[in-house]
Amino acid sequence: MVEQPVIEQVKADFGFLADDPRISGIMLFGSHVHGGTTSRSDIDICIIAPGRDPGEIFQKVLRDLEQHNDQYDIWIFEELPLHMQGEIMEHGIPIICKDEPALYEYFYRYRKIWQDVKFRMQFCTG
Repeated sequence: MVEQPVIEQVKADFGFLADDPRISGIMLFGSHVHGGTTSRSDIDICIIAPGRDPGEIFQKVLRDLEQHNDQYDIWIFEELPLHMQGEIMEHGIPIICKDEPALYEYFYRYRKIWQDVKFRMQFCTG
């Protein structure tokens, strides 16, 4: 289970994106969700920005997060490989989200593809 201080820290550090119309959501994933964090663990963050220029979003985040960017591993959902998108859709926790049902509706297409690939992988790995 995710510790509340981590959630509050992410909300505070990424609050500048809460009103950005290009951003649908910010999700926490990785070791902070699964457990198993260590003192060296970073905080894995995924920004969902449908139909936007990932470079532009990433530049804004790095510019505004300048003092904290060493503790975060920041990803743009649309740029991730399918297995990471699947991990985020299955286990990620929305931290900042304007419309959670709309976010999960956006994931629908990706989720269908991921379920198909995951099913096929079962046959390949035995």
